[in-house]
Amino acid sequence: MVALCIVREDSASSANDETRPAVVPQRPVIWPGFWVGLWLGLVGVAAGVLIMLRYRKRFPAVTAYHDWLDSLGVPAQVRNLDHPLVMLALATAIIVLLPRALRVQRPSLWKHPWSSLGFAALSAVPMAIACAVAGSVADASGLVYGIFRGVAVAAFVEELLFRGALVAIPVLLLGVRFWPAAIVSAVLFGLVHITWTSDAFASGWPEVLITGAGGVFYAWIARAWGWSLWPVIWLHAFMNLSWLVFDVASNATGGLVPNIGRGLTIAAAIILTLRFSPAAKDRRSA
Repeated sequence: MVALCIVREDSASSANDETRPAVVPQRPVIWPGFWVGLWLGLVGVAAGVLIMLRYRKRFPAVTAYHDWLDSLGVPAQVRNLDHPLVMLALATAIIVLLPRALRVQRPSLWKHPWSSLGFAALSAVPMAIACAVAGSVADASGLVYGIFRGVAVAAFVEELLFRGALVAIPVLLLGVRFWPAAIVSAVLFGLVHITWTSDAFASGWPEVLITGAGGVFYAWIARAWGWSLWPVIWLHAFMNLSWLVFDVASNATGGLVPNIGRGLTIAAAIILTLRFSPAAKDRRSA
């Protein structure tokens, strides 16, 4: 019964369901619990990799590797890129290898790159203004690396993993319903944004809630844009850019004014999505 509630029956999908790819992969007819188990297995693997990455420097081999790079003069910022690189490898493996294993067509997650850029830039204007008002321009010495790591790397890798591999692929290929996939992925997304100590969990729950809610919001945007990751990559990048350039806060909570700007940006993104996304256009033409 639980499996039937989590796995979507293909025949029950409406003609205007924007969660469907252009070519629907035909999964083998198997007990729905199999697909739930496969999805939970993917979540478990992802959670295991994230735990390993969080505690990777406790492994002697990883410590020795970092010490070796340090002896070669490799900066710490470059050495610590092993974290997003492993996340990138995990996401790519799920997105590329799972369709091959199931012998189905891999759905395209890279539609509407330029129209979604305009959508994201316009949506992010309120947050940029609010951050400029509330903050001050960050110190230039660490700003370049901060933008590279927090904007270019984080936006791309996090969206590829948390919205692409853990939401789009389970929904499109395994028939998992959107909301369970989006919420489970968002929980992981929220947890990776805090330090894993008892004190951090006690004081960091607002950040987990904010980033977790953001994860569900990004998943909804991706679905509405025909399961393209470009809108959420651009939007995530622009929102992080405002936060970093104006040095608003060291975490995702921030103060009153930046959060008002963030709320207005979210509202703008929802309005623009409801008006101009492929799903909106399909509804108007139906």
